[in-house]
Amino acid sequence: AASLYVGESATMAAEAAVLGTPAIHVSTRSTWYTRELEQRGLLHNTPDLAKAFGLAKHLLANPDQSAADHQEQLTAYLDEADDLVQVIVDAVEAFDGSPSERPSSRSLDFDSIASRLPQTDKPVLKAHCFSRRPLRSEQEVNCR
Repeated sequence: AASLYVGESATMAAEAAVLGTPAIHVSTRSTWYTRELEQRGLLHNTPDLAKAFGLAKHLLANPDQSAADHQEQLTAYLDEADDLVQVIVDAVEAFDGSPSERPSSRSLDFDSIASRLPQTDKPVLKAHCFSRRPLRSEQEVNCR
């Protein structure tokens, strides 16, 4: 396993952090999820390459302690997180298939799913609406 991820990809930084590798996201842009992971101590955001190298040197100076600290913070984060797969399974199982409840696009009930997500400062949950045909549209649902 890697001891550290350093790069400009927000997606790769977040994936590394959630898979157990300390991460430094070097970019002038951040996302709600990299900010959330940074608040939980799982990722560092910085636009400054010199600061990123300083953080990297610090984290690599004692990789065993860095890994242990990261794993402790990751466990706490995941213990508090909703199981999104279960949220979706519950929504699908609750759908009885009646025409009155079926959205015209045959999409999942994203309002129901969004209402079960924790309240955060996330601006929008973007969800794809599927039918028997390929992807047709994108529906934005405000997280409540």
